[in-house]
This record gives sequence, structure tokens and C-alpha cells, in this order.
Amino acid sequence: MRRPVSVLDLSPIASGSTAGDALRNSLDLARHAEALGLRRYWLAEHHNAGGLACPAPEILIGQVAAATRSIRVGSGGIMLPNHTSLKVAETFRVLHALFPGRIDLGLGRAPGTDPRTAAVLRRSREAVVVDEFPEQLSSLMGYLDDDGPPRTTFGGPIRAIPTNVPSPEMWLLGSSEAGGALMAAERGLGFAFAHHINPDDSVRALRRYRDAFVPSSRRREPWAILASPPSAPRATKRPRGSRRRASSRWSGFSRAFAIGRCRASRRRSRIPTIRTKRPCVSPVTPACSWADPRA
Repeated sequence: MRRPVSVLDLSPIASGSTAGDALRNSLDLARHAEALGLRRYWLAEHHNAGGLACPAPEILIGQVAAATRSIRVGSGGIMLPNHTSLKVAETFRVLHALFPGRIDLGLGRAPGTDPRTAAVLRRSREAVVVDEFPEQLSSLMGYLDDDGPPRTTFGGPIRAIPTNVPSPEMWLLGSSEAGGALMAAERGLGFAFAHHINPDDSVRALRRYRDAFVPSSRRREPWAILASPPSAPRATKRPRGSRRRASSRWSGFSRAFAIGRCRASRRRSRIPTIRTKRPCVSPVTPACSWADPRA
């Protein structure tokens, strides 16, 4: 059975182009991904990285969602330690109010940058070495679950506004068994594993997530995403009717990672791989193939 495929876009700045070009390319790629029937389009958070154009995925998420119609759009991810839980909750409530049922909130615990830049983002060097991610995650989930009315006085409770907005779909990002996999399982969240960072632990981490999963109001069953760089041969000729500049722009989805989403059932199964099936609108469109768990 063919599984959904998605895109994680880092918004890289190509040689000879500008950051503005890279961000506009992200919008173009999102439209292209939607036309191909891909499921999700996620944006990453990186700071002080000269070759990447997006330190603020929450802004680009709104732009991508406005430029598309149906594809889910989200963060892959928001590096929660760089922000306050209240601010993240308010930002994604605004996005979900504007684009109901289409917003994903993927969360990571890494800084998305070097230690010196992280210290500036978090306002102290001490904050870089202190792990408050579990507490921040609990606080964020509390704000998103609070559907009470806005306060009428300054003495009222602190709530993330706008109120009466459902929580976006939440995912934890991780590259190890002990970190994101177990935390996502215990809190009943989706889990996105960075296979491109740590391919050796993919099977072990996803099995740990599946076996430890606790059903929650957000998700009744374990559900996992496997992020892997797409692998495809160079096209020898352009598809009929395609434009020349489109051929170079989309070549191999080299600007993005392909994300395969799989239902993490209790059955023991192999980890999927990304491979090219056939030319489509783009000369090298990645598709996701799952091995038969009975094999």
C-alpha cells in the first residue's frame, strides 16, 4: 500500500540567489507539492545559518498556507527552548484560526543553531545547558487545551488568545530512542524521526515509540513520520510540456527532505525508504515505498 509523502523545506539559498529568492522558491515548491498530491509541507527553524533563509517558520507557514488550498502546513519544527510556551501557543492558534484543520505544530528541543547564538536567543548561557523542555511542553499543551473565555480583568487567568480555537495537530521531533520517541509516546503525540540524522536507530526508536504509546485526547493510536533525504537519478530529458526553469528548480527536491508518514501499528515491520517511482510533473518526484511487514 502506498503511503503519504510530505516535504520538509529548509529554505536553502542557492548559489547566486538571495534569501528573498529562497523564500519565494519555498512558496513555489509548496504549490508544486500540493499539485502532486503530497500530504504535508513543513518548514524548519534555523538561526544564524548563512545558507538558510528561514529562522521564523511560523511566518512562512502562514504564507504557504495562504498560497495553497488543501495541503497541511506546519513546523518541522519550532525549537521550543528558543521561545516561551505562551507565545508559541498564541502564534499557532492564530494560524489555526486562519487555516482550520490544516496546521501542524512540530516541536524540537535542539537550538537549531550554534551555542553562542542559542545563548542570545535564550538570553543567557545558563539557559542553553538547562533542559526545561518537558516543563515547556506541558505548559504549551496546557495553553492549547484551555478553551476558557478571555479574561476580563488583569487579575484573571493567563490564556493563549485567540480562544475557542482547536489545538493544531502536535508532533515531537527526535533522532533518538530515549529522547523524543519516549516523550511523544508518553504524551500521546505523533512522532517524527530524523532518519537523515541517525539512520541506524530508526527501527529501534520507532518500535520504542509504538510499544510505549499511551492513547490521549490528541491521538488514539501511535503515528510516526520518517524523515529521509530523497534519492533519485538525474532526469535525462524534461517531461513533455514542462518549462525549462522548472526542471532545475525542482531537481530531486534537493532543497527539501521527503517525509514518509506511516501508521505505527503493533506489528513488527521494516522501515520505509524513499525512492523514485516514475517521472511526474517534476522530473524526479520522490515517492515513499513501505516493505510488506509480512516479508
